[in-house]
Amino acid sequence: WEKQSHNEKSTAFHSIYFISEQTGWVVGDKGTILTTKNGGNLWESQSSGVSEFLHSIHFINEQVGWAAGDNRVILTTQNGGKDWNTSKRRKRGVSLDSIYLINQQTGWAVGQNGVMIKAVNPDFAPYVDRFGAEKNSNGVTLAMSIVDEAPDEVAVKVEYCLQSSCADPKEI
Repeated sequence: WEKQSHNEKSTAFHSIYFISEQTGWVVGDKGTILTTKNGGNLWESQSSGVSEFLHSIHFINEQVGWAAGDNRVILTTQNGGKDWNTSKRRKRGVSLDSIYLINQQTGWAVGQNGVMIKAVNPDFAPYVDRFGAEKNSNGVTLAMSIVDEAPDEVAVKVEYCLQSSCADPKEI
């Protein structure tokens, strides 16, 4: 492991994604997004336009990517992060913890309280489906993984756990 330098010394980072050996992004607290074009030797800040903590980032190619975070914020870019657009369906208090793109126009995000969002167009008009996951005062954590992908079909595996029992996730 080699320590990487950047200018965001007081920021906690939550997710990192590399689309190639050289090009990647990291997201974190207070809307922080950093990018590298040289394998992590130099990290540059990108303006997200939001102050929410960002928990996940995913790109389908070097231009098209999405990020997700607190208050159900979802950001999209069509130009490698030079410009980030914010979804209009934000909801206070609901954190999105994972986001995954299937193609340039379709993505999934999951988070607290059984929230799963599917976006099916670049204008970002997601719909929300709530699973019958158990809920308690500690909240619910969801983990999503794509287990099989074909051109017109995707199999999604979703697991959840209560914060007090995350060592033993349950499959939905």
